[in-house]
Amino acid sequence: MIRYLSPIALILWANFSNAAIQNRDFWFHDDGDTIFIDGKRGAPLHIDYIGAPLTKPLTVRVTPNNPKLKIAAPICSFTKKNNDCRLTVQLKNQSEKVYGVHHFTVTEVGGSRGVLNTQAAADASTVGFGVGVQGKDMPYTIPVDMDTAPGAANGAPGRVVIVNATSEKRIYILNNLKYIDDSSESFQTNKFSLPPKVICYADWDLITNENRRNAYNIRYSLSTSGLFSDYERSTTRDITNPSDQIYNGPYETDDRNISSCSAKYAHVCASNKWGSWVVGLANFGSTDMEGGIRAGQIEILRDNSWHSGSFIYYEGSWDSNPLALLQIQGSTDGSENWDANAAAPSILEIKSAPPCSNY
Repeated sequence: MIRYLSPIALILWANFSNAAIQNRDFWFHDDGDTIFIDGKRGAPLHIDYIGAPLTKPLTVRVTPNNPKLKIAAPICSFTKKNNDCRLTVQLKNQSEKVYGVHHFTVTEVGGSRGVLNTQAAADASTVGFGVGVQGKDMPYTIPVDMDTAPGAANGAPGRVVIVNATSEKRIYILNNLKYIDDSSESFQTNKFSLPPKVICYADWDLITNENRRNAYNIRYSLSTSGLFSDYERSTTRDITNPSDQIYNGPYETDDRNISSCSAKYAHVCASNKWGSWVVGLANFGSTDMEGGIRAGQIEILRDNSWHSGSFIYYEGSWDSNPLALLQIQGSTDGSENWDANAAAPSILEIKSAPPCSNY
């Protein structure tokens, strides 16, 4: 299953046929699809008006729907000669943490109502858009080790993204993390709880203090085939019930493609409820991977069933690119009767995901 998504998520709140403004009237700059709020300085939000030619100024108010966010000067005025507006998004409370995709509303104000459509002059029309929000200094990711993974963890663009697509809060750990220079030693992270329909990325702050030595060398390692049997490496485990853990780890095939432990018939890294989990791969960068996954593409394992042999094509040359290994949980009873493609997060959600340590 493959999904292609626009790198900018424009979400329309109200777009009637006689509305004065439409969502297609505005363009949000590519570097603004995920904004990084830097303390009191906030984050820039760059908007252009690209609609029909203006004969009179068009004035709109941009309002964040999350009460934890604010725009100090929220008014944009567009004219025939000036179609550019630069705003600053800030936190209302500097101690608050705000992550993920948040919605902003664009509403006509003042005498500009009906500038584009005189029939709509009596009513100010409203459109909306989504923007990913993160902090300026995010915890380092725990990168994926595909044998030739990038060097230092704080420089690695890849990430492990955990998706709780169930309708319940679940408790997780990352099991069997490895030091890249010592494959004989493994450990697990602190546990964290994800609310339903929430995603996060695996980060350094999950690592317990006693395991933080040489943290740059810590890797999330895919299970693979050993000399005599399948070899278990890292898995994300639902430990809500510690005596009945739910997991189905990612698996590196003999030719280095990505699969799941169920599809590769690997009992050691799949629980008796393996159907609850599936793996995916997402390219959240702006460059197509040569010969494979394209920018903005999300690919979910096509056949997660036991011993299917299904895999997602992967090239070692992609290791230095911004890819996300997705681990998606869609059920808690082992059932495969859930839509993994629909449960996958968008590219914007992946880029603006909070750190798992936040939970």
